[in-house]
Amino acid sequence: MAETHKCTTDTVHYTWHKEHEPILTIDSGDTVVFETREVSDNQFNFHSTTEAISELNWDYVYPLSGPVYINGAEPGDTLAVEILDLKTKHWGWTAVLPGLGLLAEDYPDAYLRTFDLSDGKYIHFSEDIKVPIEPFLGTMGVCPKDGDGTPIMPPGNFGGNLDVRQLTIGTKLYLPVQQAGALFSCGDGMRHKVTEKYVYRL
Repeated sequence: MAETHKCTTDTVHYTWHKEHEPILTIDSGDTVVFETREVSDNQFNFHSTTEAISELNWDYVYPLSGPVYINGAEPGDTLAVEILDLKTKHWGWTAVLPGLGLLAEDYPDAYLRTFDLSDGKYIHFSEDIKVPIEPFLGTMGVCPKDGDGTPIMPPGNFGGNLDVRQLTIGTKLYLPVQQAGALFSCGDGMRHKVTEKYVYRL
């Protein structure tokens, strides 16, 4: 009978590595509730200002929850990840990071903006400006074949930092298993850079 497991924020990792110790071992068809850290790993908070960007330590960006070991998963198999639910917590942020993005030359100066997500429905930029929340995960993946400290970015044939906003509630992601147990991890709440809870069936 399928079981439900919980993955807390107590343990995270910042690279893809086949030697990362699994924090959960599950069976195919089980459900995992992932609670993830926000993408700066708490280097920013709701009251942070643009000045905080200059102090950002990239070694602690992209904290991933996991890995989760799936019994019976072997290289050559396909892992189907069904996204059952996504819930935001109380705040999020967006930023212009110098040198990054498609418009880096047009927007060279750093900028950080935090916002209220506490009602779970809208990003509240001001009293009269709100945008519907459409959360998704920026990063979902299995450990790559040669994972030995591989950076979270860029993505690859194992998944990774995909940033596909259509991977939201009710969708499935299919990943080619490359290590025994698949070693699935996730994080990087995107669109709004929020700390979220994600519920998956693996």
